[in-house]
Amino acid sequence: MTQRAKHVQLWSRERAGNLDWLRLVAAGMVFFSHQLAVFNLPNPEFFDGPAPGAIGVYIFFAISGYVNTKSILRKRSVISFLVARILRIYPAVIGCSLFCVALGSVITLAAPADFWRGSTSFLLHNSTLVNLTRNSLPGVFSAMPVGGVVNASVWTLSYEVWAYLSLAAMMALTAYARHAVTAMFTGLLLLPLAVTFSAWDFLFVLALIFYGGAAMAVIETQFGGRGALLAYAAGLLFASIALPYFVAVRVGMIGVPLLAAIAPQLRGPRLDISYGLFLYHFPIQQTIAYMGAAFLIAAPLSALLAVAAAIASAVLIERPALGMRARMLAVSH
Repeated sequence: MTQRAKHVQLWSRERAGNLDWLRLVAAGMVFFSHQLAVFNLPNPEFFDGPAPGAIGVYIFFAISGYVNTKSILRKRSVISFLVARILRIYPAVIGCSLFCVALGSVITLAAPADFWRGSTSFLLHNSTLVNLTRNSLPGVFSAMPVGGVVNASVWTLSYEVWAYLSLAAMMALTAYARHAVTAMFTGLLLLPLAVTFSAWDFLFVLALIFYGGAAMAVIETQFGGRGALLAYAAGLLFASIALPYFVAVRVGMIGVPLLAAIAPQLRGPRLDISYGLFLYHFPIQQTIAYMGAAFLIAAPLSALLAVAAAIASAVLIERPALGMRARMLAVSH
């Protein structure tokens, strides 16, 4: 691959333009909800459904299920898939965790020994993601409306890592046989729906949406875009008729990446900052609010600084990690 080809692949990624913009919109929705929360302002709920931030998280999980399933079906290698996921997720989240600890060390009200003891646990959990995460540091933001929370976004990544591992395991168990995979994902899609009649836990919401996006990818791979659209429409109709309204709204999220992927493609953003924006915005929002800024000043200032942090993450951490991923996968093939 030439240098110019690598540049296009790592920066513009025109083939996935719509999905890149969709990720950025999702990150913006999470930013919006968190900006209201740090000032103890109510979040709007669309049609008595989820708040904008929750919808943003649902979109991220639907895209993740859809894109990663297509990737693993195309490459047919669990090892390549997991290496790619590790290099995409972990370098940036480790960088953000270090940023949060550095920030907390400046503004903490706790004794230094207590802070550094707590920061060790914070770094360990937020840098591995497999045993859930820690969103607080000793003496940091304790009196804020979202009390003691340093990063309110990173917890979702723990669920996403487990989704990656289960996806890889299931693909390996079915030997990438598409008929078997279709049946498996259909069953997994129905399981969380069944659970809704007795309990509705956020974990099951995310599982439903991730595997729903994965099911759309499998069906599209096997039956084409029209077949996937028909399956999505049928599932949405069933959910609208047979399931509670709040479930049907979330089922609707499943097909959003499919609709974006099969629509005419926009030119992708030159630099994908959606992941960095998702990671860094909340500690920045909390810090500016903690310093006493009014909402109308804090909101644009938080947006400006969060975008700057996201650009730095993309250029200094994510882009080199993506380049390493490309080189490793090229060597393996």
